[in-house]
Amino acid sequence: MFDEKAMVNVESSNIEKLLYDVSEKKLYVMFKLGTIYEYEAVPEQIYNELLESESKGKYFLTFIRPKYKAKKFRGKTEKEE
Repeated sequence: MFDEKAMVNVESSNIEKLLYDVSEKKLYVMFKLGTIYEYEAVPEQIYNELLESESKGKYFLTFIRPKYKAKKFRGKTEKEE
């Protein structure tokens, strides 16, 4: 279940916050402009690796964006697509 208050702030030039739903295997990514995307069927290990990565943006672009189905969860812009 999505709870914006539970989102984790991360250090990144493009990503603002993250949330992982263990039971649903969904990753929520809030970008700096406020848009949130939901990524489906993301293994918990991938989320943990994202959190531990030196470059969140590079990890996201390499291992998450091209491999997991996403849909816009909430937002004002299309710039992150």
